[in-house]
Amino acid sequence: MINFFRKTRKNLADKNKPFKYLRYAIGEIVLVVVGILIALSINNWNQSRIENKKELVLLQQLLEDFNANKKLIKEGVESYQGDIKRIKVILHNTGPKANIPSLAIYDSIENLDYTTVELVYGTINPTLSSQQIDRLTNNKLKIALTKFPSTLSSYKQSEKSTRELTLEQRKLHQKYISLLNSDANFTQIQFKSDSLGLLRDRDFQNITVDKKWLTNGAINKLKSLNKSNEQILELIKVELNKYN
Repeated sequence: MINFFRKTRKNLADKNKPFKYLRYAIGEIVLVVVGILIALSINNWNQSRIENKKELVLLQQLLEDFNANKKLIKEGVESYQGDIKRIKVILHNTGPKANIPSLAIYDSIENLDYTTVELVYGTINPTLSSQQIDRLTNNKLKIALTKFPSTLSSYKQSEKSTRELTLEQRKLHQKYISLLNSDANFTQIQFKSDSLGLLRDRDFQNITVDKKWLTNGAINKLKSLNKSNEQILELIKVELNKYN
């Protein structure tokens, strides 16, 4: 094809037909420009297809992560609600005139545990790069993903506070109760436990009241986190529908 154009150009030049040669030259330039534009268009299409594929993979991973988070948050709220029930048992059985309750109730009092919620952090985490987020075309989804870690951090502060108060409860529990008494492998003379002293300890009661307040706060923050999680899930589903 190139040789054909060269021969044609040479013939026109030899025959001294400058105007025809000029038209030919312009036509050749136009063909070259069109070829370049077509090549660029194909390249852009290929690049767009690659970016769409990357976005699809990221959206699918995000969907998996935030669906898992939905379940974990639900389990966390249920666990906190169980904590509240045990806290109320303690508060109903402590005070200056408290008496030793039944064994089942006392076992509940000694269950000094706390709730932790560890979300699936696979895709959305502090190391999620801006380049990954830029692959997403939905600005609302980008903003929601950017805000999510802050909402999670706020909840984690409440979780940390309830854990610290639980550890204080355990210290007071160990002040009055001999843990070795519950281990049948040791038969030596052991310290006596003062269960009544624990139930009548004002600090133990006050810490439990404080823990109740913070636990309710943790539940509210976890519900707020769930709201953000649901919003992100809905936005992800909208984007994935575009690929169907």
